[in-house]
Amino acid sequence: MLDNVIIEDGNIPGVALHVEMPTAGLSWSGAAGVVDRDSKIPLTPQHPVRIASNTKTFVAAAILRLWEDGLLDLDSPMAGHLPSEFSAMLRSDGYDPEAITIRHLLTHTSGLFDYGDYNESFELWGRNPKRRWTRGEQLQVAMDWGDAYGVPGEVFRYADTGYILLGEILERVSGKPMGVALRQLVDYEGIDLTSTWLESLEPRPEGVPDRAHQYMGGVDTYTFDPSADLYGGGGLVSTVGDLARFMRGIFTGRVYKRPGTVDTMLSTVPTKREGPAAYGLQGMRDIYRMGIVAVTSGGGITAYCHGGYWGTFAAYVPGFDLAIGFTRNQQAGGIGGPQIIRRVIDLVIEAGYSPIKVRARDLGIPFAGTPGPLNAITDVNGVEVGHTTLIRGVGRLIVGQGPVRTGVTAILPRGKEYAPVFAGWFALNGNGEMTGTTWVDESGFLEGPIMITNTHSVGIVRDAVIAWQADNEYFDPVFRNMWWSLPVVAETYDGFMSDINGFHVTKEHVFSALDSAKGGPVPEGNVGGGTGMMCHGFKGGIGTASRELSMKARSYTLGVLVQANYGLREHLMIAGVPVGREIADLMPDFKSGRPDTGSIIVVVATDAPLLPHQLKRIARRVPLGIAKVGGVGDNGSGDIFIAFSTANPGAAQRSGIAQLQMLPNDMITPLFEATVQATEEAIVNALVTAETMTGINGNTIHALPTDRLKTILRRYNRMKK
Repeated sequence: MLDNVIIEDGNIPGVALHVEMPTAGLSWSGAAGVVDRDSKIPLTPQHPVRIASNTKTFVAAAILRLWEDGLLDLDSPMAGHLPSEFSAMLRSDGYDPEAITIRHLLTHTSGLFDYGDYNESFELWGRNPKRRWTRGEQLQVAMDWGDAYGVPGEVFRYADTGYILLGEILERVSGKPMGVALRQLVDYEGIDLTSTWLESLEPRPEGVPDRAHQYMGGVDTYTFDPSADLYGGGGLVSTVGDLARFMRGIFTGRVYKRPGTVDTMLSTVPTKREGPAAYGLQGMRDIYRMGIVAVTSGGGITAYCHGGYWGTFAAYVPGFDLAIGFTRNQQAGGIGGPQIIRRVIDLVIEAGYSPIKVRARDLGIPFAGTPGPLNAITDVNGVEVGHTTLIRGVGRLIVGQGPVRTGVTAILPRGKEYAPVFAGWFALNGNGEMTGTTWVDESGFLEGPIMITNTHSVGIVRDAVIAWQADNEYFDPVFRNMWWSLPVVAETYDGFMSDINGFHVTKEHVFSALDSAKGGPVPEGNVGGGTGMMCHGFKGGIGTASRELSMKARSYTLGVLVQANYGLREHLMIAGVPVGREIADLMPDFKSGRPDTGSIIVVVATDAPLLPHQLKRIARRVPLGIAKVGGVGDNGSGDIFIAFSTANPGAAQRSGIAQLQMLPNDMITPLFEATVQATEEAIVNALVTAETMTGINGNTIHALPTDRLKTILRRYNRMKK
């Protein structure tokens, strides 16, 4: 792959890559090409390079460490931490240092003019490549060459100026030179960063080879004085291995003392608009956090990353515990970090690795009852589940184009075999839709798959199911080839995250969900119909759970699948603990629209021999499980549930007398209890497995911070310490 990068782009002298997935026992480094065009010395992964703006992630992490230690308030004005001459310089150009906070600097929402991304800057540095700059001189350049982009907190515009001020603040608050402060606060030694240093202000570590040459066009910048990009916006020298280990350290508890600090790092400052494109990139407002960028791929895989001007790129993909460091020693054009990251993820998937999903029980959350082997609805023999997930586009909503955060989920009671099952349904609150239920009530049978999607795709999904049934002969004709179908299709609303009126779910997507349906583990979180959903103010979506129970020498299984898109934060309860009141921050960041309380769809499957009226009784117990997590059946919520039994095969025969089994009503209570338990756990699984997502207009829903959740449950004595 690395050789191909050089072949595909003849301007790149060399590339290096480090990839590690510790949970899979994988660590790999490689390089291709040369250190510089003249000597032709082979480039290795151990050759350090100037990492430019990748330094911003280090600076942000160090600032957040000071915040953890109580030495800095993120919402305090920067004026209190700057030398008087800097404040005077800012005021002389119309800025108010009292109105710009540390948080504004971290998130590029200060409105400060960017001295770095400016034509005159490059011309000046090119004419004076060996000039030694000071931080104050660079700040003065920003004051002289441009005006504020807007009011602090109202405009996003990527700017090196804010980070050179953060470098100053880091030194003044820590009382140490920036290189020492970064080294100690980030804990280079603890996360095994052996080849990282602040150029010209720290010595090169012993045993580390000399820097690789880096080119800007045809110009070798090796001898350029580092002070042009040294004081916080850039300045570090590192290797691809150190970059990967640093990014993983942020997300695995090795950099920060408190688990919730990562969530703070990933938070945003809502702004009214984005300033002019930075380095030719528009749409940064929707993905930039505090010194780090959050990008979600079309397959729903989220990567946290940052790049550097000279061609470096670092990323961490939590779903795979995958850390990546990359460099090319050519500044512009050709294949870069984002493309390499996508290629690496594709290779990981092709190699058979699946995203890691930590579920509620894995965290140690206590639940009543005994789960099945998979703790999923597919523990009920014969049940199959399939998803089609649609994630594409970022930025402003353009109806018909995107962004898209939606999908469709299929549940087939007896797999691809047409074999109707007894069913019953119930609506706690009817502000929603589940088609086909009139016939379920009348006939007592569910005659096809259950589909779940977004509110405005119910029609296309219903029609597509009929087409799929026709193509797959999934029917029993009444007479010759005459047959009819009333598909069951349910919905919840994802219009705050997705272009819901663009009607992006198509017939092909429905076919894909049905054709891919299978038994075994069920993907949860941001998948299928649950892709764009929110639950109790956190990211929600698909969740599942099951229970095994024995009654008078007979064993039965009951499974639940939910599409959770309901509830207020203040009502959220997990394991009896008021988690919603304990985690009052990380509220949804909606730059357009105001969400209501949403809806929840619940599907219950069992192999216990229950008749339709008994299954309706099962469906009526679902709200008790929802209530345990904090649902109250709000006026704006569509809380609709359906239950089916895979027992009594052949009961729907068109002729003859069916011989049926029925569990006595006096034995049904354990199934009621299992329904409540599995519903509760399925909702919590949806919350735990869902990931932070940004959708239309930059609207963002944060994932439930599981480390903070565990801390809270321990404090309430609901988990072992």
